[in-house]
Amino acid sequence: MTRIDFKALAKCLVVLALLGGLSSGSWGQIKSLCESRQGLGQNNRRLDRFTKQLEDLRQSLKIPGLSAAIVRDQKVVWAKGLGFADIEKRIPATPDTPYRIASLTKTFASTLLMQLVEQGKLDLDEPMSKYSSGFKNDAVKVRHVFTHTSEGTPGDRYHYSGNRFASLTTVIEKVSDRRFRELLANNILDKLDMTNSVPGQNILAETGRWSDSLSKETLNRYEGVLARLANPYILYGSNEMIPVSYPPLGISASAGLISTVIDLAKYDAAVDRPRSSEARNAGEGFHSGGFKRRPDASLRTGLVHTAACGIEADMALRILASILRIDPQGP
Repeated sequence: MTRIDFKALAKCLVVLALLGGLSSGSWGQIKSLCESRQGLGQNNRRLDRFTKQLEDLRQSLKIPGLSAAIVRDQKVVWAKGLGFADIEKRIPATPDTPYRIASLTKTFASTLLMQLVEQGKLDLDEPMSKYSSGFKNDAVKVRHVFTHTSEGTPGDRYHYSGNRFASLTTVIEKVSDRRFRELLANNILDKLDMTNSVPGQNILAETGRWSDSLSKETLNRYEGVLARLANPYILYGSNEMIPVSYPPLGISASAGLISTVIDLAKYDAAVDRPRSSEARNAGEGFHSGGFKRRPDASLRTGLVHTAACGIEADMALRILASILRIDPQGP
């Protein structure tokens, strides 16, 4: 096993946790795991201790199952599944367990958007009314929706809105003249060999709309990934875990991608990888779309929680988990 400098790791954690509806106290426990330096060192024994800390956190928050991976220098150096992807069937969570990654889809949409900008096909200062009837005048620009500053006086105030961000789907589709999920698959998922990612849970029901670009092999692969998808649960009261249906089955610029921590590590490496000037001029490669890593920041967005703790460029921890929300009332 690769040896890891955990003193550096303690300073370089990104947690991307699908833990919607957690209380502020529970979220604080996740941040504490990021910030803690106790017990971190440079050998496998300390790595085992870190794994135990993560498992203790999972049990404390009553998360059915989670998958985690540590990325360093654009390579996965550690990956683990804890708990169960399916409680009823006792199917363990693994590093290759697929999860609905909800609002993390926005970073992929941002990449596609910025690729179109680099190709000279899109101007972020164009009005949204050009692309969507939901905008009645030219005041709101693509840039405003992209940066969550479109409400009130455009550009004056940040206000997160997943629904508003979803309107960028039509921008991407009209500019590229391709369906969003098709562009996502061709420009990112396939190029990065993200073979355990699926552009939307309802993909098999909508293949007729873009079947020309889908091979039988791809369809079979998507079907196999969806068959392994982690089940979502609601924690009812203090102990009862109830399986539920995940509401949205489609995909937009705002949400809907299905992926694994291993595939997200590939995406993370591609975003951080330096590109040649030739690649930039050709609009090739991957653009982060302005999603910068900030030290000591936290953001809670619907079903997705993000924490960044003293980030450096060469290391990150990715976590995905299978609980939708916690109902504190219970029976």
